[in-house]
Amino acid sequence: MLFISLSTFSQEDTVRINSQLSPEQMAEQDYNSGLRAMESKDFNTAADLFSRCLAAKPGFDKALANRAIAFTRLKKYNEALADINLAISANPA
Repeated sequence: MLFISLSTFSQEDTVRINSQLSPEQMAEQDYNSGLRAMESKDFNTAADLFSRCLAAKPGFDKALANRAIAFTRLKKYNEALADINLAISANPA
């Protein structure tokens, strides 16, 4: 029979995880979450997440284009047009 004593573990056994993400990692996380919100047809949340992404990574053409789609679904056409123009300017090719 095998006995394991939980009292043998101590604080020294724990692993500290760095929960701080870089601005680039936060932008990527917000972008991916925005895509998931779009798939769920939660366009308000998607637009907010793409906006957070763009705050950390201005000029990110894919975030601008996807936020333009979210704005279009929300019937915010002026905002959508502004974003799509910025996306084209950021990546003219």
